[in-house]
Amino acid sequence: MLECVCMRKKIIKFLCRLFIPNQNVRNRVYFSLYYWDYARKCIKFVKSQGDFHNIKKIVGHGVRNLVVIADNKCVFKFPRRDNGYEKSIREKRITDVFRSISPIPI
Repeated sequence: MLECVCMRKKIIKFLCRLFIPNQNVRNRVYFSLYYWDYARKCIKFVKSQGDFHNIKKIVGHGVRNLVVIADNKCVFKFPRRDNGYEKSIREKRITDVFRSISPIPI
């Protein structure tokens, strides 16, 4: 089973690199193909948090995060993998700084 998952990942990466020259688009397509189930669960969670109609998903740098923007009012960030406690604390400090100046809730 593990070999099948690794082969699937390699095939998706190869096809994305071959046919999609723009890296941002390539990352979004790669994330959508390989992590579609994870993205679906994240979007379901966002919808459960309020009555949102316009939901956009953005892939973070290096396909490390999924960012979901709901009605241009709320932003949710979902890490693709656990990056460790120190990185989480650092990111929390950064978002706390933006929280004080951002017009939308963080």
